[in-house]
Amino acid sequence: IVMTDNAGSERIADLLRRKSGTHVKLGFHGNRTSADSIKEDDQEVYDVTMEAVRERFGTPFLGRVDFIGVARYLGKQELFEVLEMQIRELIERLIKQKCQLELDIGGSVRQLIVQESLAHPEENARSLVKNFKHHIIDKLRRLRVTDQIKNGDHVRIALGSDRKLVFELVSCAGKTSRALIIPPT
Repeated sequence: IVMTDNAGSERIADLLRRKSGTHVKLGFHGNRTSADSIKEDDQEVYDVTMEAVRERFGTPFLGRVDFIGVARYLGKQELFEVLEMQIRELIERLIKQKCQLELDIGGSVRQLIVQESLAHPEENARSLVKNFKHHIIDKLRRLRVTDQIKNGDHVRIALGSDRKLVFELVSCAGKTSRALIIPPT
């Protein structure tokens, strides 16, 4: 049996904020590269987590647990990798649904989703999945329901000057034929 819990996640975020002096740096070690420094951070995070686990579950329950592992917070690069997996899964779902959309999700859109996710280190990858669903999946769904996009369409998703997402239908020649209007929920 494998169980997961967020025991100590807020304490870890506070610890990392204090160590960085501002917001949580990426990963455990921010910009530090010394192996000793990384090991020290890992040990501090482990200690904080184990204290929270003991408080939450108590000694009698923990005595029956064979192994407790502490996962690292994902850094920016790892969150980009999770985002790429989410995009691949979306494309696979579209193929299974026989919806042949060509999606072009711009780099600035990807940056926005990852940056928003980094703002919530206690949620980590969960925050990224929620942001991807909110920014991309939900809006594509609304565009399909309103028949603004159909099988075979090429949709470009970019970041507008107002930092809002812009969904555009692209013609065969690669030129934007029209901006799509996302209906309200």
